[in-house]
Amino acid sequence: MPPAPAAPEAPARGSRRRKKAEQVDPFAPPAVQFHNQPIQSGQFSPAQPGNGFAPPPAAPAAQPVMQQGPITSVPGVTQPTLPEPPREFQPPAPETLAAAAQADDDAGETRVRPVGAPVQPLRLVFDDGRSEDVGALALIGRNPAGYDGEMISRLISVHDTSRSVSKTHLLVRASAEGLWVTDRNSTNGSAITSPAGGRTALSGGSPALAEVGSRVHFGDRSFVVGRA
Repeated sequence: MPPAPAAPEAPARGSRRRKKAEQVDPFAPPAVQFHNQPIQSGQFSPAQPGNGFAPPPAAPAAQPVMQQGPITSVPGVTQPTLPEPPREFQPPAPETLAAAAQADDDAGETRVRPVGAPVQPLRLVFDDGRSEDVGALALIGRNPAGYDGEMISRLISVHDTSRSVSKTHLLVRASAEGLWVTDRNSTNGSAITSPAGGRTALSGGSPALAEVGSRVHFGDRSFVVGRA
């Protein structure tokens, strides 16, 4: 007769507890495993298969900052020349002023030129019997007027029905030699007849001498130069 099978041994209480502890909790988060592998600078380490939480790559090493000074020149660009700053005014030394004064004294003082004797006035006798005395500068015409800033002693207006005389026809100046006559670019011109009878036409703007006894023609009018 064969022997009867042995009855199974009952598990120990400690082994039951270890099995319960080894059972996986369905609500626990997945375990993360990190692989400590060396990463070179500037390279990215791909995640290992099965590891969705690979660590980020290491930051590149910081480069040293170059210290630069101010830009003083640019290639191909010419720098403008800056003017020198104004210097502080320095008054001249007393000995310098004294030397300048001595040099001016050595050069001689400026003296006022003596004024000549007053010119004896000349008398102008017109063809209508009217007479005018001129001792310096005078303008003769229908309605004479001087230029801006021109120093004129007298304005002598003459009557002319034919209107052959310009408004400002003649500029006359008395002198010891006689009467200097200048035509002021008149329309009908001027002339001088000398005591000997010679007639000379005047050019506009050019003075001519009329001796005492000469007749001056301007337009259709005239006068004789005499002593006052």
